[in-house]
Amino acid sequence: MTPITLVVPVVPVPKARPRTVTTKQGKRRTYTPETTVEAEDTIGRYWNQAYPHRAPWPRETALEVGVSVYLPKPKGIKRLWPTVRPDGDNYGKLALDSLNGLAWEDDAQVVRMVVEKRYDASPRWEIRICEFQG
Repeated sequence: MTPITLVVPVVPVPKARPRTVTTKQGKRRTYTPETTVEAEDTIGRYWNQAYPHRAPWPRETALEVGVSVYLPKPKGIKRLWPTVRPDGDNYGKLALDSLNGLAWEDDAQVVRMVVEKRYDASPRWEIRICEFQG
């Protein structure tokens, strides 16, 4: 099967850890940081625009996903590959969570994932999805 590719022309952000705060009443509350919520919503919106009538892959379908993030290159950096934080797996997790219920029923269906980070003049996400062939 031919892979489906989604290009999201925004600066990629990694999935941030949930935060816990204590309210004035002394209760602990956990929330997802706004940068993560916004990034997941953005990827979801681009999916819905690109594939408005595509049903999610059913739960029994094993999938392979490639996530490429193209990050703005800082001044003075000569290398092509960003070997600094944030870690690639945090970008991969955000991409998977963004497409739950849209591209697939549950990201547990992803049995193989490759994440790459690069510097590029055009920051973006590129997410490739296909059925896993084993």
